[in-house]
Amino acid sequence: VVTISLPDVAFSSGGDMKRFWEIFDQRLELCHKALRCRHDRLIGRTSDMAPILWQDGAFARLAPGEKIDDLLLNGYSTLSLGYGGLYECVKYMIGKSHTDPEGEKFGLEVMQKMNDKCSEWKAEENIDYSLYGTPMESTTYKFAKCLKKRFGDDIFVKLDGKDRDYITNSYHVPVFEKITPFDKIAQESKFQRL
Repeated sequence: VVTISLPDVAFSSGGDMKRFWEIFDQRLELCHKALRCRHDRLIGRTSDMAPILWQDGAFARLAPGEKIDDLLLNGYSTLSLGYGGLYECVKYMIGKSHTDPEGEKFGLEVMQKMNDKCSEWKAEENIDYSLYGTPMESTTYKFAKCLKKRFGDDIFVKLDGKDRDYITNSYHVPVFEKITPFDKIAQESKFQRL
């Protein structure tokens, strides 16, 4: 997984929607480049590099010395584009949470853009790409620390009145938002399909 920080894209745009989509495209291509580096590094490798994975059945049952190349194409394996901080991204760009109808619309556009990019790369390269809500418990802190360093210690206070040392995982509704568990599940399910 290579994970894009959606709040960083938003904060970097200064709230300008045109600039947001430009930066978003640039960052998505940077993620794509990083994913391809990982993929290209595996081309030509043999099953001997990780016998449990490639010979003993964890991923495949190849013969010793057999190249893994065919298993990197045609849908056998996947490169994952991860993301985090949809809430912060939407809140900064729209001024509302993605639980609000206006915020939801923009949040779904962001999700669709990432999903479309994965489909585009897959069609061009015959390598499976998927969109992945990165389970990034430690990264939520690292991303927030970097955001505060770049955009000011009060970036989250300005955003939603709360000083915190984390961003929200993937498309999740933030823990401090007043919402019932059932409404939370219903809201997040709209993003899960993408």
